[in-house]
Amino acid sequence: MRIITGLLGLALLCALSVGVGPQGLSAAEGDGSWRLPFRLTSLFSRGGTDVTTYECDGCGQIHAPEMKCTQRVTVPDCVVGKKRVYDSETRYEYVSVPEVRYRLKEMWVTKEIPAPGCKPVCKSQDGQNCFGTERWDKHNEGTACETHCRSIESKLEKADCKYCESEEAETTIKVRYKTCVKVPYTVYRRVKRPICLKIPCDEEVEVPIIRHECHDPNCSGCDLCSGANCGSCRGQGCGACGR
Repeated sequence: MRIITGLLGLALLCALSVGVGPQGLSAAEGDGSWRLPFRLTSLFSRGGTDVTTYECDGCGQIHAPEMKCTQRVTVPDCVVGKKRVYDSETRYEYVSVPEVRYRLKEMWVTKEIPAPGCKPVCKSQDGQNCFGTERWDKHNEGTACETHCRSIESKLEKADCKYCESEEAETTIKVRYKTCVKVPYTVYRRVKRPICLKIPCDEEVEVPIIRHECHDPNCSGCDLCSGANCGSCRGQGCGACGR
């Protein structure tokens, strides 16, 4: 940024040194003001078209130069263009339709077959349980030599007895054997089906239009001035001719 600013300042100094001479300095000293030279002024001015300044006389009338007229003529015409149209055509396509069929074939199969069987069942019934208890008897009681005898006495108690039996039941048998079965398979058949296609194309057509032409009117062609000659038309200041 500093380099660009320095270059702009250097260019400004060069322009001042070239545009301002001795005569320019004397002129600045004479009217007491300093003006930029013409080259520098045109450098900073915007581009465009200069507009002519008209002068007025003592009565306030503008002395304009010779009036210029342009005649806009309406011309009916015909032009040729292209429009997009469509044509139709019938074609055919083939579609594959699946179909299931069957065939007989010998093959090994595994199957579970129900069969009768038996199963164990646990049951209970009332019974007796035999056990032994101690029994002590005394002999020669009261004498210097007493005898104590121990014996086992058997007793019975009520008990729940369990036993097992077999009952009939249903079961399955897994077998594998070779047999002739019906096996499915898929086949495809082709079907011809018509379809309609839309084909685009361009067609040339002629259509009417209204266009305008710009002409320089002659002395008898100024229609807006009622056929007057050009001299009288300009002298009267007919402002409609320029439209």
